[in-house]
Amino acid sequence: LCGLDYALLRREFLGLEVKRRACPPRRLLISLGGGDHLDATSSALHALRADPALATLETRVLVGASNPRWRKYEGLARGTSATLMAHQSDVASQMLWADVAVTGSGSILWECLHLALPTVAVVIADNQAPLAATLEARGLLLAVDHRERPNARGVAVALRQLTAEPEPRATVHREGPQVVDGAGAARVARALRERVT
Repeated sequence: LCGLDYALLRREFLGLEVKRRACPPRRLLISLGGGDHLDATSSALHALRADPALATLETRVLVGASNPRWRKYEGLARGTSATLMAHQSDVASQMLWADVAVTGSGSILWECLHLALPTVAVVIADNQAPLAATLEARGLLLAVDHRERPNARGVAVALRQLTAEPEPRATVHREGPQVVDGAGAARVARALRERVT
């Protein structure tokens, strides 16, 4: 039961209509996990501050419930168009709002693909690297390695590429919802039933 055919999505993501994103992108979502133990959120905010074009993106930063760095992020967000948002239970609506995203490289990538959200995927753990590399090779995201040291420059370069070049965004819009079609849970349930009968 491995592979994206069996990707399990939260119910809030099922049955949503994939929207056409703005071109060029105007809205950015940053969502790097509940605790963000390597503080990749700071790298994303530094990337915005370092590039005037990126700093003008209307940005929402989802800060997880167990992330203790709210005040630090407030300081980094000054001078940008970023708004900090405390833990959101309805992440799907935030993804539908956005034109591009910077996220972690765990199961959130399945959700981004399902909603055709062009994404810079920040790798913050060894077990995330294979999925991010596979999807990047297929042109479905841009990956940035954040495991060894903060990589704000890498985030800025990838985000600049994602916002400036239409082809990576078009690929995700065309192929993402096919790669993760939302039927993973049904396939898992069917496979389990077949094994016990």
